[in-house]
Amino acid sequence: MSCEVLYLPETTPPLRFAEQILHRYITVTHKSSPDVRAVLLPVPCRIPEDRLREMLRNVPKDATVIGGNLPCLPESSFQIRDLLRDPEYLIRNAAITARCAVALVLRSLPVIPDGCPMLIIGYGRIGSFLARYLQDNGAAVTVCSGSLPSRATCSSLHLRAVCREELPSVLSQFRVILNTAPAPVLTDCSRVPTDCLMYELASVPGILDPRVIPAGGLPGKMAPESSGSLIAQSVLNILSEKERSV
Repeated sequence: MSCEVLYLPETTPPLRFAEQILHRYITVTHKSSPDVRAVLLPVPCRIPEDRLREMLRNVPKDATVIGGNLPCLPESSFQIRDLLRDPEYLIRNAAITARCAVALVLRSLPVIPDGCPMLIIGYGRIGSFLARYLQDNGAAVTVCSGSLPSRATCSSLHLRAVCREELPSVLSQFRVILNTAPAPVLTDCSRVPTDCLMYELASVPGILDPRVIPAGGLPGKMAPESSGSLIAQSVLNILSEKERSV
């Protein structure tokens, strides 16, 4: 691989595992230099923009900058690759997120999942994996989606499906509610049982209730090695793609 030097200015638990894998194929450095051909930032990246500019000051302007939710650097000529806009990364990360969410639920639930009524709000990337994995564990899964095609898909997979307008009439049935929709959906939880576990997986809260359990960023918290492996593979794919285009 012609890109031999990758600059890793900050580390997180997933990036530490990613670095171990990347070291097998390329040189990874924690110091900026003119030899750097690519930069790997956290996914998501929460580095303040002024500090990020300082980190990239000595990096060649044609370098590839990889990360997640990267800020706009309009005056630079860096080749920006945002993993949180990459379809393949998003699908694979959604599967990891769903696996972590299932583990979190099963660890906290005081009953076995067989027949346990669970509600998933949203049927996007994470919601679809989550419904499948919970169903595989024996849970009685209901999906709430505003999309008619999504509800039809759920029905074909033997998942109960409801629209948002039906939520108030079914809330009293569940022991677990997981939100994956990045918008306020469940704003009145007065009918939710007191022993119901509610989890918020979305970046924008969908359940507006003080009882909700924050569950964002699960891959980095619960499966940093799997998350790091996905990041490393994504980086290698990007660098190989860049090499082929030269």
